[in-house]
Amino acid sequence: IVGRMSKSAVPIKDIGGTNATGLEDLGPLGSGGRMVAVETTEGGAVATAVAAAAHGDEVKGIREPIDRRPSKRRRSAEVHVDPVEVTAIDSPCPHDTDVDSHVRVLPNVQLAQRLRRTAEPLSDSESRAIECEAIDRLSTIDPLLRHVVAIKLVRNQRKNFINFRIKKPLVPTIHFHHDIETHFTVFFSLSVFLEPYIIVTPVHPRFGQPRTWRDVDMAMLKRAVDSFKQRHRLNNESYRYADSGDMAPNLAAAAEAGRRHRAGTATFYLAILIATNMYREKVPALQALPEAAVRAAMAVTKSWAVKDVFDGLVQSQPWFRHFMQRCGRDAYPELWSDHLSSLYCAFKNGCCIEIHLSDKFEPFAILLVMHPDKGKLHRLDHDQIAGVADAVAEFRAKFGITGFHYTSFAERMETEQFVNGGGAARKSKAHSAHFHLKIRIKKEVYVGRLPVFAALKYDEIEVSPWARPHCPTWFTRLLHVLCGENPQECVEPVQYNANRETVTWEVVHTVLKMEADQLVAIRKGGSAQP
Repeated sequence: IVGRMSKSAVPIKDIGGTNATGLEDLGPLGSGGRMVAVETTEGGAVATAVAAAAHGDEVKGIREPIDRRPSKRRRSAEVHVDPVEVTAIDSPCPHDTDVDSHVRVLPNVQLAQRLRRTAEPLSDSESRAIECEAIDRLSTIDPLLRHVVAIKLVRNQRKNFINFRIKKPLVPTIHFHHDIETHFTVFFSLSVFLEPYIIVTPVHPRFGQPRTWRDVDMAMLKRAVDSFKQRHRLNNESYRYADSGDMAPNLAAAAEAGRRHRAGTATFYLAILIATNMYREKVPALQALPEAAVRAAMAVTKSWAVKDVFDGLVQSQPWFRHFMQRCGRDAYPELWSDHLSSLYCAFKNGCCIEIHLSDKFEPFAILLVMHPDKGKLHRLDHDQIAGVADAVAEFRAKFGITGFHYTSFAERMETEQFVNGGGAARKSKAHSAHFHLKIRIKKEVYVGRLPVFAALKYDEIEVSPWARPHCPTWFTRLLHVLCGENPQECVEPVQYNANRETVTWEVVHTVLKMEADQLVAIRKGGSAQP
């Protein structure tokens, strides 16, 4: 809904539709151009269309009017909801001469005002409609986001809001290749099945993933695989071309066999065999275990019946009870995605302390504490806090830390009570009840260790357009026209998580010790409440 056009290219009355009314001049823009807002009526749906008139520029960035009627996908669910409110700006403010032209501002996807605070949880059909609308809006900024980002409506005791994160299969990406000729982005990700393979996932921004081997451009795929092999100095030639485990000695043979597999109807699948040590080096949780234990566990996944693999893993190494997750009787267990994006894992004071990168659009790492018998802990005692303090110091020395964000035990229990009382569905709960400490890290570490964000050019994202003191007043006025209220109160940037307040370790440490004191009092039969 923000763009530029030449004065003579499109008459003002035709912007966004017909029957334009309510023309408002928002002031000068660029070299003699004007910023104008036009309210239009299109097929009975009232919308606001905005265009920036800059002399000599071609028409670009003009969006369709916001249709208050449900889309076809939403209409099938028979749900009528207001559209998701989004401000999307693909280029910096015209007057920001000191801002590089490549800077992008991605939007936060925020609910319409009437849906942000509701007495009852939204229905499943309403939630699905909102999620569809949100991904539609987000994909207008970068079409690749439609195929990479998962969107979910969540709820806490204060409001409903939209969370979006990287799709789980792409979280353990260790390499990507942008193919200029075909526009494909090819992701190379660690296998989740505790096996030394790299899963290859080509994604086209318009068409998504190829359905079968016959849909794959082999020249493109070879360029991508060659880039991966060169980057990771991989010399072996062994490929799995079907999820059934069939192997081929080279890429050409894999492609030929893949096209014949199941008469050419099999879903595209490609995995590259790598060294066990290379796989283990990419997963700190596996590095924390003896190498012999990891190799023994991998042998279990190959030789045991599928239904018995999880129990076999736990027998070989008890910690796999907390590192792996069951996925059904007829499916192999998977490594938790937390461990596949991990930066740190160590055993301290009888517990496993693991720090992994967030899969949301936020430069944070998340610290968890796991007990050998209880799994993820909800609250820590003084010995466990001492272990966390050591882990934080080690992590700080290696990666750097700029602050912490901690959700207290009391708040987590309040959310649990809210969910248990029917205030929200458990699947849409806003955050976990387990202890988790968010650690703010440098953006360079975040992007460097999660290549999927580099593929999305995360490092070019500006945190907040109005956070810049030199942001021109016309931009603030534009937001006011779009939102009808104070823009800081109704429009949040995509990095609302990046903007969250942080505190020092000393503050967090004090809170943790208070919670531990409460735990001691409870164990002694005192009157302290959780």
